[in-house]
Amino acid sequence: MSQADRPQTASPPCEPHHVSRRALLRGAAASLPAEGAPVEVALLEAVLTIDRAMRATMRRYADIGYARVFPTATRGSVDLVWRTAVPSISGRAVRVAMTGLAALMPEPYQAAWVLPKAPFKVQLAKLRKRALRRQWSTTTAVLALAARRRGLPLQPMGDAYLRIGQGARQHIVNASTTGFTTFERRPRRDHWPTHARRLEAAGLPVLASGDATEATELLGLRRFRLLMVGSRLVAALEERPVAGTGSVETSDVTDQVHGETSVMAERAAAALERDVVGIEFLARSIALPPGPADARIACVTTRPDLLAHVFPDDGKPRDVGGAILDLVYPPGESVRIPSVIVAGARGTATVGRDLDAIMRMSGRVPGLSTSRRTTVGGEPMEPGSAGRLGALRFLVNDPRVDSLVATIAPRQLLGRGLLLDSCCTAAIMEAAAGDDEPTHRRAMDIILRATRGPVVVLSGGAMANAVLARRGPDGVILIAIQADDPTVIRHRKDGGVVLLATRQDETDRIELWRGDAQVTSFPGAAPGKGGNGTRQRRNVRRMQAIGLALGAGLPVPDIESATARLAYVRR
Repeated sequence: MSQADRPQTASPPCEPHHVSRRALLRGAAASLPAEGAPVEVALLEAVLTIDRAMRATMRRYADIGYARVFPTATRGSVDLVWRTAVPSISGRAVRVAMTGLAALMPEPYQAAWVLPKAPFKVQLAKLRKRALRRQWSTTTAVLALAARRRGLPLQPMGDAYLRIGQGARQHIVNASTTGFTTFERRPRRDHWPTHARRLEAAGLPVLASGDATEATELLGLRRFRLLMVGSRLVAALEERPVAGTGSVETSDVTDQVHGETSVMAERAAAALERDVVGIEFLARSIALPPGPADARIACVTTRPDLLAHVFPDDGKPRDVGGAILDLVYPPGESVRIPSVIVAGARGTATVGRDLDAIMRMSGRVPGLSTSRRTTVGGEPMEPGSAGRLGALRFLVNDPRVDSLVATIAPRQLLGRGLLLDSCCTAAIMEAAAGDDEPTHRRAMDIILRATRGPVVVLSGGAMANAVLARRGPDGVILIAIQADDPTVIRHRKDGGVVLLATRQDETDRIELWRGDAQVTSFPGAAPGKGGNGTRQRRNVRRMQAIGLALGAGLPVPDIESATARLAYVRR
């Protein structure tokens, strides 16, 4: 997200009717009459318009998706918040939008804003130059768009490569290379005579000599482009030259391809032994069987253009980027590592370390990020590998990490965000005396929205009741100190999961209940210095760690074995 002082990207100025020529006060969010719009709304629209234009220039085709005006605690001021593509471009887009909007206002009101001296057109031209320097290749743009539509985490790496997925589940892909492409199948420079010999050896008709354009003119053939992914035809285009322009128009003909032509294309892709192949095919009609005299393969490429299939001039757009991603991540396979958030002002580090130890004892390689340490598989991260705020991103991109544990305080969460698009489970720590209640509630609301799985919360407070009301019994793992707590009784009656602290033969135990049935029990925290209050806090932290392990999908026997050995594990 981005605020008004560091926004997104921009385009043409907003039209005059977007804002009335009245009441532009210094720092004010003035409400305008019905014939216009509030200044902050007009400014946001101007910024979004510029943002979309710069996104198109950079080939970031995913839609903005989120944009809102938020009031602030300061009277007469607001925050403009939206989803950014490139924050540095966004920050400059706001200045351009403000200059364009101010130009629509009477001169006395223009002085109320501190604006760059350069005119709007000059600023916009400079912004476009900056956007062009960040322009993706068409291949990267298509794959990124497909990943965004599927909700996959991605990161551009340069040279048309993308990192898709997290941690140990990530893959590096481009249009013709996936994480499963062997060295022998990796594309090198296309050499048509070599390709032609391999196709002829496979018994396929190949254009003997001459240019494909000459062949289309002399033989009356039409030109088609077939895209093969994993030896399967996923898209087909017809190219028609536009007279006098030197350009071509494209039409999608995927649904018209004859079965024999598809088989021929599959044989060609198999002969070239490549994951992704583009085939230039000449024929009288793509809907008829390929005849011996009127169908030829004119050219093949292992680095095909994907953009024309996504945005054809005519016909149905094809999700060719999605077809390539399906090679890497078949339907149903997760691209995200289990990520766990421990949110609160106190006790989060203890829970995070216990959970990290449980995961390591269960055979996983977790990445742990707390305010004081960052580890991978229990080993400290190398100093200087990432900044204080970059540790979490470092862990998400580390191919060794197969699960993630991160702690965060409410103030940090509101100040810099979660730094993850979502998490599989989270623990909400109880607010202590002296904590800022409004800040705690706002931060917990963000956690609840970002958590896909169950939320671990301590029974006996207003927070537990609020979480149960929003998530229901299936979305909450309840931590309980007293079995006769009304919230615990109701949660068990509804079939929910409860971790209950008990004491048996002077030994602390943690019972796991699912509804009215006890599943198992775990050893409590090891006794240490302090009285009963300290012992109880240790057990609560241990129960929260066990609840998070359950929410992250660890099998119960693995958790039992790990908790029995926690006293001997370095944390």
